[in-house]
Amino acid sequence: MNQLSGFLYALFSSAAFGFIPLFVVPLQQKGMDTVSIVFYRLFSSVLATMLLLLLRRKSLRINSRQLLLFACLSFFYAVSALFLLASYQYIPSGVATTIHFLYPAFVILLSALLFKEYITRVTLLLLLLSIVGISLLSLSGVEGAINPIGLFMVLLTVFSYGSYLVLFQRSAVKKVDSLVSTFWILLFTLLFCSIAVLVIQGHLSPISNINDAVNLAFLGVIPTLVSNLFLILAIRRIGSTYTSMLGSMEALTAVVLGILFLHEHLAVFQCLGATLVLVSIALIILSQALARRLHRKDYVK
Repeated sequence: MNQLSGFLYALFSSAAFGFIPLFVVPLQQKGMDTVSIVFYRLFSSVLATMLLLLLRRKSLRINSRQLLLFACLSFFYAVSALFLLASYQYIPSGVATTIHFLYPAFVILLSALLFKEYITRVTLLLLLLSIVGISLLSLSGVEGAINPIGLFMVLLTVFSYGSYLVLFQRSAVKKVDSLVSTFWILLFTLLFCSIAVLVIQGHLSPISNINDAVNLAFLGVIPTLVSNLFLILAIRRIGSTYTSMLGSMEALTAVVLGILFLHEHLAVFQCLGATLVLVSIALIILSQALARRLHRKDYVK
């Protein structure tokens, strides 16, 4: 049951991340810059997390070593959050999304090289299946060469987000309460983004109307607070490798929401991509359930 809940948390987390375009696209269409969007997103998420902590009367007390670890983890998360949206200005979002979803492969490579984690061929095959599915979902109407600046930015998110997942699983902060961990990570990420605001442009884009404020509030709660909280819960139960592989649900959620609310259309190859993503997710969960059952039989014998 603990592992099953971990898979469910991973799916809920990645689905929540998929809400990002729903709230970001209207803001970008009105001219709000990337750095301001990320700052407002994190600011609202920190406020929402503080409210939850007050309601649940949880202490924020951590030791100095944990504080340093949270700062380190938040740096990687901030780099990923900033550069993924920034890459959309140089390369098509579908291309950026597909390249970004190479991060499970980086997680597997990092876990194998640094921590000697054994990866089966079945796992690699399922990872390849999910990447193909995401490619079909995301790469619609892509033409021309890829801008090297945008490519560098999105590859940086592969490194930073993959490192964030692996380091969180292997660090001492894994034992800190999930909601408290979420608060410290979001707070430090907000501080790093505040520095980016000062360095890059020196000011924030104004929130011009109530609709923008609502989009930013939801952006801070659903694909930030909720997604990160479920992400931490998932990593604790099933580890960073399988949590990252189930991240493909994010792309599927983004496509579905785009069709329902942003008037986007679904092509035949995108239907195939959605099918591959769902099949890969089902097989990942089933393969782990089968492996666990076989392990139990061997143990009984």
